[in-house]
Amino acid sequence: MEKIRANKKEYENRINTIQEWLLDGDTPKAIHDKIIRQKWCTSDRQIYRLVAAARNRWVADENINIAEKRKMAIERLRKIMERMPDDIKNTSGGFRTLLYYEKEINRIEGIMSDLEPEIETIITVNEMR
Repeated sequence: MEKIRANKKEYENRINTIQEWLLDGDTPKAIHDKIIRQKWCTSDRQIYRLVAAARNRWVADENINIAEKRKMAIERLRKIMERMPDDIKNTSGGFRTLLYYEKEINRIEGIMSDLEPEIETIITVNEMR
């Protein structure tokens, strides 16, 4: 496999493309296969470093505010829910999984954090009786 050296602009384009794949909810295996097909890297270690750089870019980027990060996380969870096959959704395990994702979305949106103190208070009062 011929190694193609990327300049800074090409490297940034690759990072942005990997970030798009991550937002689309692609699995690590799918991202690995896409990178191999594009001939961006020659070894697994290089692929790992490229994907890690794409993920760390979000953490390091101070221009993205919390609201934007929440929006991206919610979109990712919704895409996972949409991609779940119907035959799995209709099982009890699939239903539990969908409920878990809904709960996670509510937590990210801040809906559940408002209710948690009330629930803890009710449990504490009931345990004291």
